[in-house]
Amino acid sequence: MASAPELKNPLEMIKDWRTRIGARTGITNFSSDSAMRSLMDVVAQEVSLVRESQVNTFYSSQISRATGSDLDTIGQDLGLPRLQPTFASTNAREQNFAFYVDSGTFGDINGGNDITVGTGQELYSDERQNELGVRIKFLTTQAVTLDSASSVGYVSVKAETAGQNYNVGSGVIRNHSFTDYSGSGLKVTNFFAVLNGRSQETDSSYRFRLSKKYDQLASRNDTRLLLSSLQVPGVINLKLIPGYYGIGTTAAVVLGADFEASPSLISSVQSRLDQIAVPGLSVVAVSAVKVSVDLELLIGTTRSLTVAAQRQFETEIRRIAKAYFRGLDLGGTLSLSELETIFKERTSVAIRIGRRLGGVQKVFKKVYLRRETATLSSSEREELTASAVSLEGHEFFDLGTIDFSYE
Repeated sequence: MASAPELKNPLEMIKDWRTRIGARTGITNFSSDSAMRSLMDVVAQEVSLVRESQVNTFYSSQISRATGSDLDTIGQDLGLPRLQPTFASTNAREQNFAFYVDSGTFGDINGGNDITVGTGQELYSDERQNELGVRIKFLTTQAVTLDSASSVGYVSVKAETAGQNYNVGSGVIRNHSFTDYSGSGLKVTNFFAVLNGRSQETDSSYRFRLSKKYDQLASRNDTRLLLSSLQVPGVINLKLIPGYYGIGTTAAVVLGADFEASPSLISSVQSRLDQIAVPGLSVVAVSAVKVSVDLELLIGTTRSLTVAAQRQFETEIRRIAKAYFRGLDLGGTLSLSELETIFKERTSVAIRIGRRLGGVQKVFKKVYLRRETATLSSSEREELTASAVSLEGHEFFDLGTIDFSYE
């Protein structure tokens, strides 16, 4: 488990430094106006600020202490974003908010005609109908026609402002701004409570929900496989591939340092997986497939090279190629044109790599691929004829051999 960096008081650091500096240098003047004390004061203050920043950064990544945007980042990583505010609302189909008349029909108060209610009409409560002691106001979101032969017509509404404070109980909404019919007997009400308004989730509520997410993750079978495998020393990650050997099978690709895995590591992981096996699913631990790349390079020099210069150049090429392949992820793509550019930019020897064949500078004479795993020997080499190649999700590149031809 990660632990927070240690914080020290600047005075404690200065006291410790005085003892060490005095023992190693013989300096004895540490008075407040001395050059050594001034330097120690400045350094101690800077070290204290750096360590305080480290502590703050550490706690910002812990669910128990993170707040605000730092907590949001943790939630995004877990696939569980913070709950955002919503508007209390209801649709006409729910037959909740309604215009009505106590007797007769809508036509009776409109000369026998329908009544059209437009969008944006205000439907509101009396004063002090919620815990904030303010009027709760809803707005119509769709125009609706109140049939002249009916006495009740339902409307779709949305709260004026987002948040849980606009949730209301039944019968709270009693007023409207439809002034064309004010005093004519046209009334409004809500038959049922509206409870879908929500304020933005607080840090404390969000933190609690995130903590429960870990329990859910641990209960999932694939996560159980991963967590169990990570207990084996040397295992860095586990990649699960369903159906690898057919229906009902899953390959657990064991990834150690640089994606490698030894036979003993595979065996240890398999033992762990067997302990948590579930009926109907066969999980087999395997190593990732290493795809070694053998290169044959054409090197055109602008001057003759000494043996030492040639050896230095070849060492640089191998180092650059090794770093390039190790930088590719599982299922990565090898681009010969990209590798060629890197060779030209990063070699320190003043020579021209490649030669011109038919007007095109050719660097790679031949490129071969060989595949092997921890339990299977290397396959036959296959020549790469394209300028790029992409691997499967359980394969990774590594440098094989490099043959140099000089012209």
